[in-house]
Amino acid sequence: KIEVLGLKFVESETVEQLKSMKADKEYRMKIIHSTTEEKLKSSLDIISGNLIKQKTPTRVLHRRADLERTRKVHRAELESFDTDTAVLVIRCEGGLYVKELVSGDGGRTVPSIASLTGSEAKVIELEVTKVG
Repeated sequence: KIEVLGLKFVESETVEQLKSMKADKEYRMKIIHSTTEEKLKSSLDIISGNLIKQKTPTRVLHRRADLERTRKVHRAELESFDTDTAVLVIRCEGGLYVKELVSGDGGRTVPSIASLTGSEAKVIELEVTKVG
């Protein structure tokens, strides 16, 4: 159940200001993979606390400029692991494309979990658990 209080109309400038804020976010995601638990844990250790370089993802290129951005992953943890799925918790800087952090988007996100494990990986469920 979600309850929204104090909802009101605002000027477009206020909307733009809010959209430009880069609040940290935490995500819980289920991924499909073809790697070992050790390789996955190692890849999460490598990206934790490090900067990620991303070009605009191919899935949004039709509506966004093709820019390169750098965002920080504060923490990346393995919550659970199964032979072909895993649940990850990622705390990162706002503006990081987390689906591409997992898949690599054909080399447009470096490093990625897929590139570090040497195998394919893809987000199949994604939940924002914290903002700010």
